[in-house]
Amino acid sequence: MKLSKTLNYNEIAEANRLAWNEVTPIHQKARELDLKDAFSKSGYSCLDEVITKLLLSMPLAGKNIAQLNCNNGRELLSIINLGASSGVGFDISDEAIKEANELREIADLNAKFVRTIVYDITEKYFGRFDCVFISIGSLYWMPDLDACFKVITNILKPNGKLLIYESHPITDIYAN
Repeated sequence: MKLSKTLNYNEIAEANRLAWNEVTPIHQKARELDLKDAFSKSGYSCLDEVITKLLLSMPLAGKNIAQLNCNNGRELLSIINLGASSGVGFDISDEAIKEANELREIADLNAKFVRTIVYDITEKYFGRFDCVFISIGSLYWMPDLDACFKVITNILKPNGKLLIYESHPITDIYAN
């Protein structure tokens, strides 16, 4: 897909992919929670109370979910554990997708993880998803929102839903 902005997105995306590949192992080592252990337990979810409540209010049973910028897949796997039948996560990082596939195998869930730039999601996925999920911190990685939302429109089934769970970064400076 061509971006509407006049920038060399391929160069930017490749630099971004390499940076995420470098930082993902550091994030894994710094993480307090052992996700492999967590996903070895049936029904595990890493999702907070707000998004869990919203997801449970949707009819998830039998639904195929896509997650853009899925990182290591923990949120998509959690959604499947909440009742969705299947899902596909898309992310730019080889290392994040590697971890997502490891967690999928441990959790034994019906999920697939694809290493790609969101803008390059292929026709193979067009019209396949009942819901597209975008989680906190993903949208600002998308330099062309028009192109991003065109991809979302393409991969959603007719009458599919888009669920964006976002927060403003300023909230991170305040104590809970």
